[in-house]
Amino acid sequence: MKRFNIYIGLLLASVIVLAIVFDMAYTYVYNNGTHRNKLMWVREMNNQQVDFIVLGSSRANNHIDPVQIHNATGKNGFNLGVNGFSAFESHLMLIQFLKKNKTKEVYVQVDSRYRQDEPDPIGSKVWLPFIYEDYIYNEFKSFGSEFKCYKQVPFYRYQKFESRLGYRDVVTSFMGKGFDYEPLSGYTPRYATLKEDKPYNRDKYIIQENTQINKIIERCNKEGVEVFFFTSPIYRFEGDITPLGKYLPNYHDFKDSIGERKLFGDQVHLNAQGAAHFTDMFIDNYFKK
Repeated sequence: MKRFNIYIGLLLASVIVLAIVFDMAYTYVYNNGTHRNKLMWVREMNNQQVDFIVLGSSRANNHIDPVQIHNATGKNGFNLGVNGFSAFESHLMLIQFLKKNKTKEVYVQVDSRYRQDEPDPIGSKVWLPFIYEDYIYNEFKSFGSEFKCYKQVPFYRYQKFESRLGYRDVVTSFMGKGFDYEPLSGYTPRYATLKEDKPYNRDKYIIQENTQINKIIERCNKEGVEVFFFTSPIYRFEGDITPLGKYLPNYHDFKDSIGERKLFGDQVHLNAQGAAHFTDMFIDNYFKK
């Protein structure tokens, strides 16, 4: 029995040691490897001083081309929108960027997802390798005890979310295979054409302010940064997002500004041609006054 207990103890100790070693190795790659997501790119930025940044979900990421803005106006900026981001992750991205960089203006894409002020089940995953950092954990901790486990239990977050944070991304990043966000300043074009001609309807009404958006406003005011909010085009939208004009300062609604189906990849995303058209509208509205 004594030998059995020793065996079990050694086995558990080995598992814990391996978990710690793998956690350290994975986290090292996420901090130093080739960029597998946009957050890794932003975390390496240092002393960037730009005219603007764009925040939001894929409806920011796929819609605003900073290179086109620079060519038309001479202004420099980054598109820091990320697929799956809610206001929670956009707030974190703003904090991350401003830790070591400066911007004069922030543009935040908002729509019917304004109702969501908790971490997004998909968008939040890219932050978990770095949850050991206090500023990140402090934003997550009020949303459930699982985030304490992700911070304190070695390798747990990588094992649980293997498909998004695991072996494949770590190895490819370590081998130098990743994504280069520099040439397009973070913008990601979408190549497709909407096939179905039908209205898009979100039926849940916006009934209260979003606490994460308010944090973005507070952070920008604290840093002396001007903040603007906008809604990107949506194909044949039949919902109601009018409360956004009540809750948000400096808000502009572009949702009905493009009606040609050939300019959309799907009902809520413009394709590359549509994004070029919308970026021209964006320039005219914000940069040519």
